[in-house]
Amino acid sequence: MNIRNKVLVVEDEKSISGFIRAILSSNGYDVIIARSGSEAFSMISSHCPDLVVLDLGLPDMDGMDVLTQLRAWSLMPVVVVSARTDEREKVRALDAGADDYITKPFSPREVLARVKAVLRRCARPSHVLHLSGLTLDQDAHSVSCDGQRVPLTYKEI
Repeated sequence: MNIRNKVLVVEDEKSISGFIRAILSSNGYDVIIARSGSEAFSMISSHCPDLVVLDLGLPDMDGMDVLTQLRAWSLMPVVVVSARTDEREKVRALDAGADDYITKPFSPREVLARVKAVLRRCARPSHVLHLSGLTLDQDAHSVSCDGQRVPLTYKEI
């Protein structure tokens, strides 16, 4: 079984999010899209992505606020993609917890290489426990009993 990394792209411009989706999907990633900060938080909690590609210019809140709030409770890798090219903005994002920073415009190969590099650095060993018909899979956030998946609440995940 080939487990694909899930990437959440938080970008309000459809052409850019579609471009990033095409790059990542064609290279074996599952891609989901959020068009605002509030939608991003909803999708992070419901989809548990392996990595977030985050634009800083969002319609409902600044991407820096999304990054800061996410870092308050998660170590999920974040690659910032932004038109903000000022060195202070880049340093601010990296100091706030971004794992990498890409400036627009960008090439497909750069996005793919940086996503791969961040996921490689953040990779962790598999955490699957088997005990008398019970399987706990921490990576997939799932539990099964005798092969049947057990539904979990958000808190249990």
